[in-house]
Amino acid sequence: MTQESIQPVLDWISAHPMWSGFVVFLISLSESLAIVGLVVPGVVLMTAIGGMMGSGVLPFWLTLFWAILGAIAGDGISYWLGYHYHEHLRDFWPFRQFPKLLARGETFFRHHGGKSIVFGRFVGPVRPMIPVIAGMMDMPPKRFLFFNILSAFAWAPLYSLPGILIGASLGNLSSEVASRAGLLVLLLLLVFWLFYETLLLIGAWIAATVHTLVNFIWQILNRIAWLSRILKTAQGTEVNQFGIALLFLLSTMAFVFTTYDVLNSEGIASWNESVYQVFRALYSDKLIALIGLLTGFGDPEVLLPSAAVIGLWLLWRKRYRTATVWILTIAVGFIAGFFTKNETMVPRPEGLKYVFDHFAYPSAHVLSSTLVFGLAAAFIQHSLSAKHRWIPWFIVIPIIILISLSRIYLGMHWFTDVMGSLTLGAAFVALGTFVFRRVVSRHVPIRAILLPGLITIAVMFGIYRAHSYPLLQQELVRQWPIQTLEEKSWWTGHGPSNGLYRTGAFKRQATVFDVQWLGSLENIQHILEHAGWKVAPKLNFKTSVMLLASNPSPILFPVLPKFHRDRLPVITVTKALNQQDRLVLQLWQSDYLTQNNLSLWVGTLRLEEAAHPLPLVTLYLEHPYIGDILKQLTLGLKAEGNVQMHTFTAKNANNHKVLLLKSN
Repeated sequence: MTQESIQPVLDWISAHPMWSGFVVFLISLSESLAIVGLVVPGVVLMTAIGGMMGSGVLPFWLTLFWAILGAIAGDGISYWLGYHYHEHLRDFWPFRQFPKLLARGETFFRHHGGKSIVFGRFVGPVRPMIPVIAGMMDMPPKRFLFFNILSAFAWAPLYSLPGILIGASLGNLSSEVASRAGLLVLLLLLVFWLFYETLLLIGAWIAATVHTLVNFIWQILNRIAWLSRILKTAQGTEVNQFGIALLFLLSTMAFVFTTYDVLNSEGIASWNESVYQVFRALYSDKLIALIGLLTGFGDPEVLLPSAAVIGLWLLWRKRYRTATVWILTIAVGFIAGFFTKNETMVPRPEGLKYVFDHFAYPSAHVLSSTLVFGLAAAFIQHSLSAKHRWIPWFIVIPIIILISLSRIYLGMHWFTDVMGSLTLGAAFVALGTFVFRRVVSRHVPIRAILLPGLITIAVMFGIYRAHSYPLLQQELVRQWPIQTLEEKSWWTGHGPSNGLYRTGAFKRQATVFDVQWLGSLENIQHILEHAGWKVAPKLNFKTSVMLLASNPSPILFPVLPKFHRDRLPVITVTKALNQQDRLVLQLWQSDYLTQNNLSLWVGTLRLEEAAHPLPLVTLYLEHPYIGDILKQLTLGLKAEGNVQMHTFTAKNANNHKVLLLKSN
């Protein structure tokens, strides 16, 4: 879809508010219509409509009127179908395809009565079925109409409110930008909705396939007497025990392969550098402090004492077998991780100051959280009914993932450190669960794990917050040592800074620095502004709306952020060449100082051209410059009498030309 093909749609929306209102009516009607509402992404579409209302693309009150009218009509048609056909409706397509949904809607209606018409508009899958049920059960038309109108007046504003807030927060935009913003919100929400629905379908397919495959294999293997005896549980032989055994084998194999890749620096170990640089590019001082606190929930000093207290509590409750499995699984799993760490001796990533120089592989934090939280979920699920056994995993898996990501984000561990910890921990959780099901016949009361566990975690985390967290904050200070620069050697192109590279988001040597400038930052910025360079606006929520303009100003368009050693540039300036092209100069701190305490600033100079890589979106992207791009910088600076300049070719940077500048 090209820019030219979308613009007529935007113009049509702005020029025909009445017709666009009719479209809103159809969307609202279909979202409320029986069966049809199950496949229409009502939340997505109403949020997008709200965005257009808030930004002024669509008239607020008229659009809201059409949305309410469509909701009333959709529920009204659904009610008429049920009122006219009654029980015969169950035999019609497509209603006969959803007997369970009709049953759920009937239960919901019987429980809430007339209020179900109001509540039903906001309750998931039963939403478009409630009016049909009301008609089938002979709810009086006048009574239904009252609740129908009441719920529609509440539904339309609430469903469009998020979009209205988004649109209003964009401020007073031009009609072109406002139209593009509304349509972009619609497209993005549709993409997210399709992505979400696709993930659900894929997840359901994978779960069904795995379940079928495990059952198929089990039907073959359960005929083997010795295997059947091994898989026998305290409640009898179960196919689930075979699935747990498979999980143990797969996790163990994954750990072995990960360890092999780590020791040989191949396979997934080759991803370490890229993942590390991506997370470093996302550094934020405030976020580091928050994630530093979050990672404490996986600290072995917090979780291992909590696991010990749970074990002692189980012993006190005379759950000897359960306590033995609990203690041995966590203890042996953690010892295996400790042994692996000291045998592999993998160094940690650089760039942070560490109080303790421990090895990296595997991560003790991730391993501890996987063992303790994972085994707790495995024990607790056996106390729940079959349909509720997903709940403990739904809680602990995000916690384990967050702790895992925190270790990478803080620069404490490599990607493979986390993967090794997760696979090793999963193997021991599976092994502990296998043994538990084999030797323990009684379910473990949930409170026997939650009560002592949560109390101890709260106490130990409080101690961590008071004593260990301040030390961790000192560790998280990014330490880049200041180095002395020999000015004479540097000026001749033989200094230690010769051929410096920018550390990018995916690799250490992302870009060769074109510019090296010696002087005070204030003086450099003054010289650039006097030479015609303009300070580029920072990319934030307010300036990001420029991305929706079809022909934005080159000097008013924000420059996309780039990092060097976890830091944003100290100076970002632009110079327009024409309406489509601009030069961008960015300077970063280099951590070099001369003996006279002059700082060296390093930077990149590039040509950017306006492009439309996505529908509705404009970006300035780097474009090859034909000729000597450094001349574009030197031409404006030659008039400045207080700037010395010299160009040399960096041999150790593929003969890249570097401009040396010194301001008095």
